[in-house]
Amino acid sequence: MDLIDFKTTFDGILQEYVGEKIKQSVHLLANPRTNKFVEYIQTFVFSGGKRIRPYVLRAVYMWLGGEKEKEILQFGIILELFHT
Repeated sequence: MDLIDFKTTFDGILQEYVGEKIKQSVHLLANPRTNKFVEYIQTFVFSGGKRIRPYVLRAVYMWLGGEKEKEILQFGIILELFHT
């Protein structure tokens, strides 16, 4: 999988994860002022980026014989959000 295909796939997974976490946060906080900041997180996370870190993480993992692609992509989400 090349970087462009990976970015498309990974962004879909990341979008789903971030969207769910934002929904949970908005529900828990139930404060319109605070929710504006929480909702901005989605805009910030997807304002650019090539997703090279999770791409390299997956590539090295697979190269070393890794077989659990779903799990390594979940770890890639953590890596990308931590950096962001």
